[in-house]
Order: sequence, then structure tokens, then C-alpha cells
Amino acid sequence: MQTEEADGVLHLRCGRDAFSRVSDGVLVLADGRPVIAGSGASAMPAIVREVARGAMPDLSMVDGSFALCCVRGDRGDATLIRDRFGSRPLVWHDQGDCFFAASEVSMLIAAGITASVDPTVLPEALRYRWVLGASHLLSPFHQVPAAHLTRVAPDGIVETRRYWSIPFVPEQNSPGALDRFVDHTHDAMRRAVLELASHGERVAILLSGGVDSSIIAAVAQEVVPGCKAYVGRLPDGLNNEMERATQVAAHLGMECRIVDVVAPDGEEAVRRMVERLGELPRHPNNLVLEQLYARIGGDADIVLHGDGAEMMFGLADARVVESFRRKQRYLRRVPWLLRRAAARQLDPLPWGRAARLARVLAADPVTFAATLDRIGYTVPVARTLPAATSSRDEPFLPFHHFDEFKSFDDALQAYQADTTLIASLVRHDRLAQSHGLVAFSPFLSGAMIDVACRVPRELRYTEFSKPVLRALCDRYFPPHVARWPKMGFEVPWHAWLARLDLSGLTRRAGARLLPPGFLCEALRARDVEALWSALVLALLVESHGVHVSGEDSIDSSSAIVR
Repeated sequence: MQTEEADGVLHLRCGRDAFSRVSDGVLVLADGRPVIAGSGASAMPAIVREVARGAMPDLSMVDGSFALCCVRGDRGDATLIRDRFGSRPLVWHDQGDCFFAASEVSMLIAAGITASVDPTVLPEALRYRWVLGASHLLSPFHQVPAAHLTRVAPDGIVETRRYWSIPFVPEQNSPGALDRFVDHTHDAMRRAVLELASHGERVAILLSGGVDSSIIAAVAQEVVPGCKAYVGRLPDGLNNEMERATQVAAHLGMECRIVDVVAPDGEEAVRRMVERLGELPRHPNNLVLEQLYARIGGDADIVLHGDGAEMMFGLADARVVESFRRKQRYLRRVPWLLRRAAARQLDPLPWGRAARLARVLAADPVTFAATLDRIGYTVPVARTLPAATSSRDEPFLPFHHFDEFKSFDDALQAYQADTTLIASLVRHDRLAQSHGLVAFSPFLSGAMIDVACRVPRELRYTEFSKPVLRALCDRYFPPHVARWPKMGFEVPWHAWLARLDLSGLTRRAGARLLPPGFLCEALRARDVEALWSALVLALLVESHGVHVSGEDSIDSSSAIVR
């Protein structure tokens, strides 16, 4: 870590892509590698130049992850900008006489700021293991939302505004549209990969054998000499992804390196991962991802992954919502008050089916869609959290997307870009950066976004999701590759958690932050989702030295559960 002081501002920076400049009373902190789409040239100098003179830079053609803070000494105001998909976090704190900004919250804590868990934000973190908007799990910090610019005036007034939104303009479907968009997508993917490796960077690919990563591998093999594929081999688990990935690599003639994933034999591996992420990891598969990046580090400069492909080109979740709508149609003749009453009767029952039926009876399609990524706790554990199942009573969720778009599918895509996608991209950015790597999804380049936003709605989902990408995949591989059933990444985390000593969780400081009964029910039911939440919250608190008040209390009965 390095620090600088100028004009009463403490500046923190870290990471190989960070740089700073102090001139003419202006301090600039920049972290990341933004590039100008279509040229591959660094966009950072132009961004810094515009912000330093108080202007709003044109960020519509900027790809890649970055976080930027500019403080003007003559005016005393701070301008903070975060990349459009939020892959590089940007956290800040205004102390009055000193302004702090960093892309890692650990840097701010290292500066001597006392942090505590914000009880108003904790329910969101427990329900989703993410925190959206301008809030942060750790108080007194704030974060800049994805695709937003925040200005903090000397008098403490904060102005935040969005500078970019996904520009959905789907075309009308027509004969030959599928082939035409396959051609456009192929060309855009080639340009995206070429721009990323335009300065001779070594390229690695996280290969799963699915449609998305297979397309990336095929295109990269064409335009980047010497790129390599990496896939994890899980211990004591099914390795469907590894088998498919090796078949894809062999078909392409690409070198595929298999990384033997080591199961955590104690808390230390989980602790390191939590420290690097700086937030609650949504799933233990981050332990696998961290080991993949550790193996790739030194062998490559850029790692390509396929996040965002489903959201931009497919959106299978829209069909999940349609199934929900069909179930509700059977209940339309039942008066709304009776449905609500039935839902209240079903909700207390300790069975998953009863809870799901109560949700169908009480929830509207928008709320159902918005909460698809809620953590799947067992019913007894979920009931220890504040109720939020029947209406739009989770203010931290960006429901406004469903009001702004005429098309439900467009709204759901925009919504997931502001929620699930951000959480996924942040983990790639954080874990890759800790090993000197840059992680990027070509599906989120400017060229690919331009194509995806014009795809006719009828070509987002036919018999399968992502028909455009599947047709492109068919140009490189035998037809069965694009039609392999989705297997998922089956991390044996039940077995992994069983190896960890969780009996001491109730005595740790983080446990005092959990809702009464949460840990008690989790230990009783061996709810691995809830135990994971409790463990990573405890590790986050301990690794950052977060203050936990002794007045915070957990249900004392949980202390005797074994």
C-alpha cells in the first residue's frame, strides 16, 4: 500500500493497474484498465483530463473495469466514477477534513477508519450476499454504484447520477435474421478479443465446455497465438465441466491445463478468499475460482470468461417467470383476499412446498423475478429474516427497471445487470487482480453489447436459450456441443463445510450480528447456505477488525446447539 497527501486529502492506492497524479492542485486516483472500444487504446488519460477540469467525460465507448477519484484542490470537491458494469468497486468516506477513496475497503480500514457492520444493510447482505446502490455493508463507508458518477461537495452534499444504461433497441424479427446476427456476433467477438490482446498480452481462458466459453476459446484460438485454456478438477465430485472442456480444447487443438482443486482443510483458505473479495462471497465456488487464478498467475496477463452471455443474448430466467405466471393463471378466479389469507396459513408451515405455494399465492410476477437470486435458505432459517416475500418491500432492489421498460424481458435483463452480474464480475476482478491478472468477459465489450441489444426478442429464446450463440457455436463444433444439457458447477461444498469446525461459530463476534434464531436454526437443520453466510460474515468481521458492539445479541439458545 502507498499513501500520498495533497490539499488535505489522503490518497490510497493498490494493484498493478493503479496510478495517481498530483498537479495544479488536482489529485487523481485511478485503478483499472479502461480501453476505448474500437481502438484498444487506453481511455484513462482522456477520462482523467476531462474530470480534472471539471467536465463529464464521454464514457459511452469505454470498455473494461476501472475506478476513478479526482479531487480538485481549488474547489475541494471530489468526483468518483465506476465502470459501467461495476466490476471494479469504488468505496469512499468523507470525514470532513479528509476525504478517503479506494477500490478496496481494506485500504480505508488500514488508514485508521473504524468500521462497523451497518444493521440496516445487513438484511440485504444475508438475503443475497451482495450490497447494491450507494450503501455499503461496512459503516461509515459508501460505494459508487455501477455506471454512476458521484460528486461530493465540500459541504457534504452528495450528487449521484447514472451515466450509462444498457441501450436495448431490439429489431423486428425477419427471414435471415438469425444468420445475420450470428455473423455480427462473430465479428464483434473477434474485435473484442483482438482489442484486449492488442499489446501482446498473454491470454488465458476459463473453459467450462459450455456454449459461452467454447465460443470464446474458438475465437481466441483464431486471433491470439498461444492462448491456453484452464479448467478445474474437483476432488470427490463429478467433473462434467472438466470432461466437456477437454473435449472442446482437443477439437480446437488448444492446450488445456487441468488445475487440481484442493478442498479447504480449514478456515484459512476461506479467510484468504474473503479478505481478497472484501465482501460476502455468494458461493463456495469462489474457492475454486481463486485456485484457478492462482494457477494462471504468471502464465498470462488477461483471463477471458463468459459472464454476461446469458443476460445479453438469452435470459432463460424470463421463462422461469412465465412458468410462474402460468401457475398464477389457475388461481385467478380465487379472490385476492382469499389468496392472501391462504398464503398466510401456508407460510408458517415448515415445508418447502408450502413456502413455494405461499409465494405463488401472494407474490406478483415482478417481485418473483426480482427475488430469483435470493439465497435459498431452509424455511425455518429464512423466517428469522425480516419478511419480504409478498410485495416490493426490499427498497435496495432496483425495481425501477420494471417501470422504465415496456418489455418485461428488457426490464429483467437490465435488472440482472444491476444485481447478479455485478456480484459475479466483482469476484472475477478481485480474485484475478490479487494474482496480477486482468479478468474480462468479451460478451460485455462495447461491440458485443451493440449487437446483443439489437437482437430480436424472438431470437433470445427459442427451443433453447441463446439461439444466436448456439448457432455460432455450431460453426466451430459438432452440434451436440451447443446442446449439452446444463450441468452446473457441482462444488461438493456440503463435504467441504463438514471439514470445517463450525461449533465455535456461536462464540464469534460476527454471530452477534445475525438475526435471533438464524444460527440456531442453521445448526439444527445443517443448512449449508446459512452456515456459509454465518462463517463468511464472521471471517469478514475478523479479517477487517470490524467493531462489533457487545450489545448486539444472538438468540442464546443457539449457543447450546451442536
